[in-house]
Amino acid sequence: MSPGPVDGTLKGENRVTTKRVEGLTASKKRPWAAYALMCIPAALVTWLLHEFAHWQMGEALGYDMWMILNGGGLVGEGSYDSALDRSLVNAAGPLLTYILAISALALIRTTRSLLLYPFLFLQFYMRAVALGISVLSQPNDEARISLELGLPLWLLCPGSR
Repeated sequence: MSPGPVDGTLKGENRVTTKRVEGLTASKKRPWAAYALMCIPAALVTWLLHEFAHWQMGEALGYDMWMILNGGGLVGEGSYDSALDRSLVNAAGPLLTYILAISALALIRTTRSLLLYPFLFLQFYMRAVALGISVLSQPNDEARISLELGLPLWLLCPGSR
């Protein structure tokens, strides 16, 4: 067997090599499969932690809250005692999402792993989808906070300017 043209391996040898892309590494052998598999936990972590932040803030403020994968709120017909409480609960999810984005970026830069990229991308995706839903039906978290503060609807929405 003769050496392969690019990496010096023998032809027919089934060895996983890595490709350098601006200092980041990703497997050459089915990189899409590993990346696609990482999207599943990244999506679950993103949505659950975002909604958990809303739930946790409400509980910390003394409210009885419920939570599902893509939503949450007060149990029953309850209401918040103040606009500040409602805004704090609304802000908790996006704030944690921004913290997750910064953390994901730091991990990607530290580990140089492209497989962590879904954890960064899904933070952006989540806020972009929320912005889109705001345009079509109801205000997202940031838009509700803007309205509570008496500001224009889109002032606090990232990417809306």
